[in-house]
Order: sequence, then structure tokens, then C-alpha cells
Amino acid sequence: MASADYLLAADPARKPGLMVGTAGCAIFLLRLFERTGDDRYLKRAQEWGHHILAGHLDTHDYLGMGQGLAGIGHLGFVLNDIAGDGSGDDLVHRTAARLIDHAESDQGRVNWRRTLSDSDITRCHWCHGGAGVGQFFARAHERSPNGQYLDMAKAAGETTYAYGDDRQNPSQCHGLAGKAELFVDLGRVTGETLWDERLAEFVDLIASYRHDTADGERWQADEPGLYSPELVCGSSGVGHFLLRLIDPQLCMPFL
Repeated sequence: MASADYLLAADPARKPGLMVGTAGCAIFLLRLFERTGDDRYLKRAQEWGHHILAGHLDTHDYLGMGQGLAGIGHLGFVLNDIAGDGSGDDLVHRTAARLIDHAESDQGRVNWRRTLSDSDITRCHWCHGGAGVGQFFARAHERSPNGQYLDMAKAAGETTYAYGDDRQNPSQCHGLAGKAELFVDLGRVTGETLWDERLAEFVDLIASYRHDTADGERWQADEPGLYSPELVCGSSGVGHFLLRLIDPQLCMPFL
């Protein structure tokens, strides 16, 4: 457990986010506590949650799931699920309040800039924009029913559907798999068949990126002609999404 021992002794990361910061490290420690029962991992994760609350939550510039507020808020879900003491509530609800404040109209519904410093909205992905933020709100409503959270999640779902296959790839981070994950969550949370129908549309689009090549069956990565096995922009991320279709409760690698 060399990586865990390092984190127990390390200072929090300079950035607070899920993919490249303290929130992601804290979730790793929480999952480790879940498996081992070693209270050191839980305590350290809780300390880092408090660190994010005190030093980053009200000032962090990024808004989406990958590097921003939505990913930080997800740490609150994991804290509550594993610690069972409501210690993640402030992370969840303060994150939600900031994201509601910074929601903007896009495609007739709602979306978020990549950062508050950006001049306008440029994307609607899992990493940056409404697809990932919508997932945060769907899960926030699922755990603590709130009409405003649900409205935000559904509006983000409409925007995500309107953007469609804008980047022309099936990936988790910038493509169809990350977007369609929101439809999985909305279908589960709302019980509305609309989201199942839209999910099926996106799954058909994803399947069109499976190619028979001289090297065998391959899946397009982030750009046409590019193939990669990586999680974020390659075929393993698509594979994890497809596993969620078998079991919508499946815990994704990041989450």
C-alpha cells in the first residue's frame, strides 16, 4: 500500500479536483477504508474534505466534473456513503449552491462554462460542462430530494442531448459515453422512459465507433483515426460505461 502510505503523510494537492487533485485522492482513501477498515484512511479523507471546504470551495475556478466543483461535490457523496455520518453534506450542498449560481442558458436549457474565467460556454462534456454537472445534480437529488436539484439535472440532460455527438467520438471525457452516463442516472432517478430512449440513441451512436481493422476490433478514441485503450479518452472508458448498462448501480472508476 505504498501509494496509500504516501497519501497519509502528504499535504493536500495544490488543486482540489477529482481527476488531478485532492478530491480524487480522498476518494481513493475512502475506498481503501471501505475495503480494509483502517480508520487512518477515513480520517485523512475527512481532513482533506475539510481542507477543500475551508480553502477552495468558494473560490475554485473550474465548474465541471473532471477538475471542478461537480467532482468536488461528488467527494461529499462518497464521504456520506462510506462514513455514514453526514460529514459530506456541506460539500454537496455548498457545491450545489455555487453551481446553481453559475448556471447559464445554452441550447434553450442550462450549461456551465469550463471555468469562471472563460468568456463563454464552449462544451457540454463529462469533464467540463452540463453532462458531468448534471450527473452531480441527479445524484444530489437522489440522496437528498430537492426539486431544484432535479430541475437542474433534467435541464442539463436536455442540453446534453441537444449537443449530441458534437465531438464525434465515443469517449468518457469528451464524448458520448460520458454524456450518456447522465441519461443512465436520470432514468434511474426520475423513472421517465424519455431518458432510456435517449440512452438507447447514444448507445447506437457509440456502437458506430467500433471498427474492424487489420489489427482486429478497435474503438475510436478522441479523434478520428486514433485508437487508444486509456480510460479517459479511449476504449476502456467506453467499456466501463457499457458495464453500467448492465448494472446502473455500478461504481465507476472515478466515482
